[in-house]
Amino acid sequence: MNGSGPKLPSFLHPPKGSREEGSPRDDGDALRSAQDASPQDALRHHALPKGPWSGPRTYRNNQQRERCEAAPPKVEPPLFKRSDGEAHAQSKVQRYERRKKERLQKKKQRTVRLVWGGVIGVAVLLIVLFGPFFRVSRIEVQGALGADAKKLEAAAAQGLGKSRFLLPSTEVKKAAGADPFIETLRQSVSASGVWTLEVQERSRDYLLRQGAEEVLLERTGRVLARGAIAPRLKDGVVTLTDDAKLLNPGYTMYAQGPKKEFLKEFADLMATNQSTIHFEAVDLTHIAAIRLYSKGWEVELGPGKDLKTKLNQAINILKSIGPKEPSGIIDLKYEAPPVIRTKGTSKP
Repeated sequence: MNGSGPKLPSFLHPPKGSREEGSPRDDGDALRSAQDASPQDALRHHALPKGPWSGPRTYRNNQQRERCEAAPPKVEPPLFKRSDGEAHAQSKVQRYERRKKERLQKKKQRTVRLVWGGVIGVAVLLIVLFGPFFRVSRIEVQGALGADAKKLEAAAAQGLGKSRFLLPSTEVKKAAGADPFIETLRQSVSASGVWTLEVQERSRDYLLRQGAEEVLLERTGRVLARGAIAPRLKDGVVTLTDDAKLLNPGYTMYAQGPKKEFLKEFADLMATNQSTIHFEAVDLTHIAAIRLYSKGWEVELGPGKDLKTKLNQAINILKSIGPKEPSGIIDLKYEAPPVIRTKGTSKP
C-alpha cells in the first residue's frame, strides 16, 4: 500500500457507463479517482444513482474544449432529391418492377410516335399526289426538228392534270425509242407545272439519192428517214451517191466494212473543219475511187488510209485557187504530189 490511502474493494468502484457519453474521462480515470479518494468519498460516489452524468463537463485541454464547443458543421441539403421509388427500391423484385414499368412506358411512347409519324406521312403523300401544287398543266417539246413531236405529245397527254410523281414516263420513253431521229430524251417539270420533253436528235450527215428515192443517213449508216424528206432536214447535209440497197428508218444500211469506216471518219473530220471550204457531195460507188465535190471541183481520193492528210491537201489547193479559174480535177490517188488537171483529160 502507498501513502495515499487504503485500497478499496472492487464493489466500491463506480459502475461503468455512469458518466455522460462524450465525457473526456474514461473508466480508467474514474478508477484512479476512486482509488485516490477517501473511503467516505468512494462510498458517496458509489451511492450515486445510475444514469447519464449530470455533473459539470471537464476537458483535458483547451483544444478539446474548442473542438467540442464549436458549432456543428452545416450540412447542405442535396441538390436533387431521390424519388421514393429510388430511395426505397432495395430488393431485386422492386428494381425489376421499376424497370418493367419504364420499359412499358417507353414502348407506349414509341408506339404513339410511330402512329403520329404514319398519320403525318400519309397526309403528306396525299397532298403530294393529289394536291394542286404538283399538277402538270402544260406539255412542251423542245429540240424536235426531224422527230415527230405530235407522237410525243400524244404519249404524254395522259399526264395532264396529274401529279408530277404520277406521270406516264414509260409511255413517253417508248414513243421516243420508236422514233429513229431521237437519240436521247430528258424530262423535267417546272414549278409552274410545265412538263418539258427535251429531245436530242441524231446527226444528219448524208442524203443518199438513187433516182427519185432519198434516204437520210447518220454517219454510222443508220437510216433516219426515207421517201419525201422535208427541205429543212436537207440543209447542210452531204449528198451521197452509192448503189447500196435502201432500207427503212431504224435500220443500218452499211455493215462493218471500208465504206462504213469512211463515212464515219469523213463526217468526224468535217465536223472539226474550221475552213470555209466544204464538200457538198461524195461518190462512194467504188471504194477504190472515192470522189468528193466542192464548188464545181472534183477531188479523186483513190485508195489509201490517210484520209486526213488527203483532205488537208485538197482544202489547201481549193483555197489557193482563184475564183476566176475554171474548175477541174484534183488528183490525190497516188503518194506523189497532187496533180491538178482539167475535166475530161488525164494530163495536168
